[in-house]
Amino acid sequence: MTVSPLMIYLWGIYAILVIGPFFSQLPVLYKRYYPLFYAVSRHPLRAVKLVNHIIQTINLPNIKRIGFFFVEISLVGGGSVLGLLIMGVDPGIAITGYGLVNYSDNRYTIIDYGCIRTASGIPVPERLNQLYQELVRIVVKYGPEHYAVEELFFNKNTRTALVVAQARGVAILAAACSGVPVYEYTPLQIKQAVAGSGRAGKSQVQFMVKTILALPETPAPDDVADALAVAICHAHIHSWERKFK
Repeated sequence: MTVSPLMIYLWGIYAILVIGPFFSQLPVLYKRYYPLFYAVSRHPLRAVKLVNHIIQTINLPNIKRIGFFFVEISLVGGGSVLGLLIMGVDPGIAITGYGLVNYSDNRYTIIDYGCIRTASGIPVPERLNQLYQELVRIVVKYGPEHYAVEELFFNKNTRTALVVAQARGVAILAAACSGVPVYEYTPLQIKQAVAGSGRAGKSQVQFMVKTILALPETPAPDDVADALAVAICHAHIHSWERKFK
């Protein structure tokens, strides 16, 4: 295909009128969205949503063609082809499990998972601060759109329950301060969503987490598997709620 001077001229006008305003605001946008740019540099799959968010910010929501490329841009949080990035957390003072799962069209993609450990020999306030700082770091790194936490269940040991409640409060605060919406689920809801029964044992839930996420082995320690189970639970419930709205 030959490219005529007229075609080049028309593309030049198009670039000035449509793409020009976008690039002219890049310095301001970079300053404003530095954490998001950092998250995208760490996890490129979020790039499309970031670009879409910036385009909406500068009032260019209907751009469908950029240069010679055709780019489909979905609404932020409106069912992107990239799915929904969920961070599940199982809070604890000694070990806090976390898992990041991307959910799209009933398919799960594991992004990262692990645990945060705090030493037992240091004061509780310092342990809670370590937990908070590490959770914020993970949220900034990956930029999850939803944050799911297990609700506190009754514990006969009052002292243990209080410490776990403190860790849970810190986990929720880390998401709230990062601007990520928090969703809470009971152990019964999580078991039903993952294993199909509210009476499922821990081993059954762990086996289903491994199967659903197609993992080579069961995540360890148990707190990590529990965190991934919370993320899966939220994916199920959130998708059903959207269908019936």
